[in-house]
Amino acid sequence: MTVTSSAVGLENLKLPKITLKGTQETLFITLFGRYLDSLRKDPILNDQLVGPILKQVDYDFAKLGVGEGTACSIATRSRQFDIWAQDFLDKHKLATVVHMACGLDTRAHRLKWGSQVRWIDVDLPEVVELRKQLVAPPKWYMVDYYLVAGSAIDANFIKSLPNERPTLIIMEGLSIYLKPEEGKKMMVEYAKHFREGEILMDSVNSLTLSLQRIFAYVRNFSSPLLWAIDEPKEMEKLHWKLKLEEAKPLCTLNTISRFPLGPRIFMWISSLFSATRNTVRYLRYSYSIEY
Repeated sequence: MTVTSSAVGLENLKLPKITLKGTQETLFITLFGRYLDSLRKDPILNDQLVGPILKQVDYDFAKLGVGEGTACSIATRSRQFDIWAQDFLDKHKLATVVHMACGLDTRAHRLKWGSQVRWIDVDLPEVVELRKQLVAPPKWYMVDYYLVAGSAIDANFIKSLPNERPTLIIMEGLSIYLKPEEGKKMMVEYAKHFREGEILMDSVNSLTLSLQRIFAYVRNFSSPLLWAIDEPKEMEKLHWKLKLEEAKPLCTLNTISRFPLGPRIFMWISSLFSATRNTVRYLRYSYSIEY
């Protein structure tokens, strides 16, 4: 099954132009990947809210170079983050969720969370303005849902966020674009400011950085991958509160069985060798004052 922008009838849409550039523009990779997944007979994430959002956008999705294999990888990442986030929310009825670089994601709509949860979606001002036009807030919890303009690496912004509850920080598709020194400083700021909670993030290793130009969605943007995390447990040395709970390589997750044949074989081969097994990993850290 090959799905392209023309195949789903997007090439003739006449809607307002999008002017996002650089790292901000990469949100369309995730958006289109989730959309392609939603069209599959056996979707991995099955985000049925993404179609109406995407069809409001006048954008050349074909230039992204996102095929079905990449779409499955994007859906797998979102699914894994959803699983971890839901687990956190099930354990903490009174909590705050801070979704950094939320883009046009619909996680606040997909997950189940109660009236004692405060949800804060965060992105840069230009993205926040776009999101206001395209993504309605989750109506059933509007009272404690917030869309805020800010930067995930701005220490002053981080300090402005509420920290009295257990806090889940979600960074999907963000940390890999940061400079290593920016990312490490950011992790320290989170550990210092928030009392307890978890951090979800994706990572690549040094091999991925060296080979990133083979991926069309990297070549087509002026935002290269910058931060390689070869040893996720080393992050614990940044701050005494940080603890690695899980590190899941993409190629070992059970949703790989639902990938197209070519990418499925590639993932299986990658899983056989340590260097290639860890090219993409999803990381779950906890932080607590009780360690």
